[in-house]
Amino acid sequence: MSSRLEHKHTRVSESGQLSIPDEYRDELGLVAGASVTLVRVGDGLLVIPDSAELEGAFDRMSDFFQRVGVSEDDVMAELARIRQEEFARRFPNLADGGE
Repeated sequence: MSSRLEHKHTRVSESGQLSIPDEYRDELGLVAGASVTLVRVGDGLLVIPDSAELEGAFDRMSDFFQRVGVSEDDVMAELARIRQEEFARRFPNLADGGE
């Protein structure tokens, strides 16, 4: 992983399928048929590989964030930054005040 927080772009297919980049699948050990948990956080979506019940996934996520020095504020700020970046990219006329 190149940084503590990172993001990549992907697309949702017409049937609602989401493609996870090869690099992430390899790093997380996700194989065809693997189960994941989707967690909605405000306007964001976390994809968490399942290896235990949802509570265990939250515990692992919290432990991971602590271990790599990422706080809740870090996560929320990065999600906000990504949302703003994506909004500006998709709606440039609105993002710059409509000018």
